Amino acid sequence: MCTSKPESKTFMSALWNKIVTHKDSDAIICNGQKTSYQSLYRQCSYINNLLSEQGNLHGQTVGIMLERGSVLVPAMLGCWSVGASFYPLDSDHPLERIQQYTSMANPLLIIADKTTVNVAKQLNCKVIEIDEVDLNTWEQECRIQFPEPHELAYILYTSGSTGTPKGVKISHRSLLNFMASMSERLTLTEKDTSLAHSTVCFDVSIFELLLPLYLGGTTLIATSDQASDPMAVSELLEEVTFIHATPSYLQILLATGWKPHENLNVFSGAEAIRPSLVKAMKGAKSIWNLYGPTEATIYASCYKIDQKDTVIPIGEPLENVNFYVIDTGGNYSEDGELYIGGHGVCLGYCSGDKASFIHHPETREVMYKTGDKVRKLPSGLYEWVGRSNSEIKVRGNRVAPKEIESVIEEVDAIDFSVVTLAESEVRDAQALTAYLTTNSPIEKRDMDEQLSSKLPQYMIPEHYIVLDEFPITANGKVDRKSLPKPNPNNILKSNKDFLSDLEIELPGSLVSRICDIFGSVTNIPRFPSEKTFSELGVNSISFFIAAQKISSELNVKVTANQIKNSENIIDLAVKINK
Repeated sequence: MCTSKPESKTFMSALWNKIVTHKDSDAIICNGQKTSYQSLYRQCSYINNLLSEQGNLHGQTVGIMLERGSVLVPAMLGCWSVGASFYPLDSDHPLERIQQYTSMANPLLIIADKTTVNVAKQLNCKVIEIDEVDLNTWEQECRIQFPEPHELAYILYTSGSTGTPKGVKISHRSLLNFMASMSERLTLTEKDTSLAHSTVCFDVSIFELLLPLYLGGTTLIATSDQASDPMAVSELLEEVTFIHATPSYLQILLATGWKPHENLNVFSGAEAIRPSLVKAMKGAKSIWNLYGPTEATIYASCYKIDQKDTVIPIGEPLENVNFYVIDTGGNYSEDGELYIGGHGVCLGYCSGDKASFIHHPETREVMYKTGDKVRKLPSGLYEWVGRSNSEIKVRGNRVAPKEIESVIEEVDAIDFSVVTLAESEVRDAQALTAYLTTNSPIEKRDMDEQLSSKLPQYMIPEHYIVLDEFPITANGKVDRKSLPKPNPNNILKSNKDFLSDLEIELPGSLVSRICDIFGSVTNIPRFPSEKTFSELGVNSISFFIAAQKISSELNVKVTANQIKNSENIIDLAVKINK
């Protein structure tokens, strides 16, 4: 058992101190199984040994492609313990997307398990598979290489304006600064337990998985099935004291009937949070608004929300993080674009692109150009105003429309495309919309299928609108302001007859009952069975509520994802009837 306590220069050394002092405490809980800090050390030792057998990995990068579970954390620590960095991979993402990530990270090898190993082996990279028996019975000590603060800790990817993802490189110094500052600001202690439910490809997963361990607390990891089911997540929330979720996901949780208990701290970020949502969670111990791009190490500022707030600021920067507001004339200002400096700024991109990083003219520190417009309030707090570039936010994820456009224009039928967030008249909300000019007929289902093989689900447009030609401004650019709003008459549809295609008889009562359920959920009378969910403006919240009602009233197991991946009610009924 580890007994020496190194100086806490990095997150790794800080955690090692907790392993020494909290060896019998619960570090991780997943699916009812508890892992103590001592067991976490042993599992890390096993990964350390597995990696050390591959040679000297100091300064190398290792891919981690594992099923959601308790092995995620020892895999991360195991990489750091041999001097390597890691980048997480989600085996459910399109293979072409995973291949892009792998090509940029240039890993020496990939760690996989029995559920992911077949996908990992398609990446033209050495793969080592974790043996669960050895992992849980390992007793040998290991030689730990504590990383230096300036060294690379991990790589995470964001959408890229050039049409390819950007690999963001985060140092150990930046990670430790985030953990130390955030835990102090949020007043968390070793008595706290977090719920880790976000995908490992989202940088907030680092926050969810590792912040409790930095404190000597506990991380409750949701399995893949639990993380994809809001009802299961709401049940897990009864066992924890803090959760991170985007405002969109919090709305979904509330739609299930969930209410935060009095000891729950709610941390929300990646999207603007509205006062009405805050009021709906008034039973929580505290609610925080967090702000920051991946390039500034997860989050760069925070603000504890008051129920009386009518405008919710993003707060003030974390310790050792500097905010600079610069106007269009290049002068420091109260209103303008936000540049972030200090310990949180990343090491750069895997591509080497430096366009978003500049040196402060006086201090020479590296500043990251966020593309966010902010306003400094008289109180000293900062308010987020909007974006100054073409990037948009979709369900909390940064999206560069150019990346989606590049994939769309690989489709043979498409000549040109413009992707944007548009005010949808199909449903009263903004929707990711692709405007197209085509050289041959195409249906929505065909577009969705081709894009989903290359892009994650959140980057698939909700609507497609085919134009004869794009409106053009006087200077020859696409006039985005003149693009039509999506409505039931102009969006691309799938016109296939599901019943004739499938040659299957459906009980009429099944279709009718599902229509009744969707009608009650969406307030659409006589909900049509043949129209697509997209045409009818059915959103994520409605999918989750309908899934619950169908499951309980029809005594079948239906998930929101099953509904979302169905074209319409007839398609859904076919799947249920199988």
